[in-house]
Order: sequence, then structure tokens, then C-alpha cells
Amino acid sequence: QPKRIAKCILQYVRYNPESVDAVFPLLRAIESRSIVSYHFISSFINAHIVQDYTVQQRRDTYFKFHHVYVDLNYPMDVKCSVLQHIIIPMFHYSFDKGCVDELIGGPPDPDGDDEKNIVHQFLLKIMLTQDGLPRSEPSEAMTIFLQQFATLLVQYAPRHIHEHKAKVKHGSKLKMLMSSAFPCLSNRVAV
Repeated sequence: QPKRIAKCILQYVRYNPESVDAVFPLLRAIESRSIVSYHFISSFINAHIVQDYTVQQRRDTYFKFHHVYVDLNYPMDVKCSVLQHIIIPMFHYSFDKGCVDELIGGPPDPDGDDEKNIVHQFLLKIMLTQDGLPRSEPSEAMTIFLQQFATLLVQYAPRHIHEHKAKVKHGSKLKMLMSSAFPCLSNRVAV
């Protein structure tokens, strides 16, 4: 019965990609130890969401995750799974295809505060508190996945984080990224 419901939801999302957030709770099935195989959920995510979504659909998926992430009532294990199984692979695939600026939300502007810019949203709303301090995650797994996503941004979209010129001081986004990553590097918190 649950397997059929999951397949129905996936079929619905296949034809209605704007409802991708309906897949988020299904990720619990991938992580669960069950007699029933839910491998088809992973296959669907890899074949349809990660590889087939347009750049705009990928951006929309990120912002749906962003909305879920800031919702304190949404289960942390599902947030971790969304980041691990959907967001990180989707961005990695897009970046490998050369869709960096389009996916991020425009040309590099490391000091800009464009609300449509994913780097800006990620650093300002997810990695740091409103006071500009690193956000302490309730879950070690979430900290790891957030740092993996940040690493992906640094690797593929460095111009969106920092203007690499000899006379330019560290920009605000680079400072935000460093201040959010630094606590993970200390000995008492290192994973």
C-alpha cells in the first residue's frame, strides 16, 4: 500500500514539477529499514529531478527547500535528506553542465544583495543567523550537508562569492562563508 501511494505521488510530480516538494516526505522511505524496496524513489529523483529539470525548475526546487528549511516544524531528517538526495546532486549536475550563472540567478555580483541570487539566500538565510553569526545546527548531519553544498558553491561558483582581484578586500559573501565554516573546522566540533 505505501509503495503504491509513493508511486502515485512520483507520477503526479513527473507531470507537475512545481509540486516537487511532495517528494520531500518520501525521502524518509529511502532512509528507512523496510522489507519493501523504495529504490524507485532514488531512481526517479536521479532520472527526473536531477537530470531532466530545467534550470528554472531547479531554482524553484532550491527555493522550496529553502522554505522548508526555515520551517521549524518540518522534520530535520527530511531536510537533511532533501539536501543530500536532491539539492546537492541537482546543483552538481547543473554545474557540470556549465549552468552556473543561470542557476545561481544572474551574473556574478559578490557584493550584491539580490533576493533571487541563490548564493546570497543560502549564506544569509541558511548559514548565518539574523545577527550574522554562524547558525548552530541541531543535527550533525545537516551541518555536514550544508558544508558540502557550500563547498560545491565555492568549487563551481567562486566568482559569485568573491571578486578575485589583488587589491580587493574580502567581500561580504566570502566573510559570511568563512564565518559559517570556521566552527566546523575547530577540534571540538570537527566531524
